[in-house]
Amino acid sequence: MMAGYAFHVGLFHSLLFAGFHRRFHNVLRRAQSLSRNPAEEGLVLVGYGSSEFGNIWEDLFANTGREAVRKGKFGGYATA
Repeated sequence: MMAGYAFHVGLFHSLLFAGFHRRFHNVLRRAQSLSRNPAEEGLVLVGYGSSEFGNIWEDLFANTGREAVRKGKFGGYATA
């Protein structure tokens, strides 16, 4: 049986231009604090916002997911 945990990390427009490093580590730190076996767990990054910035958000989430998998040793990630 797989259990899920949800938490909110504020990623807002200013993140697109500054502070990615700090925000990324907040996501990774919080995910690791909930993790019991990261190799068998995955992350789902969920976001919403203006379609005007859709490509930027997709790139941001892809970079965040890849880095979280690499540094946190998670099994994978998905975006929604």
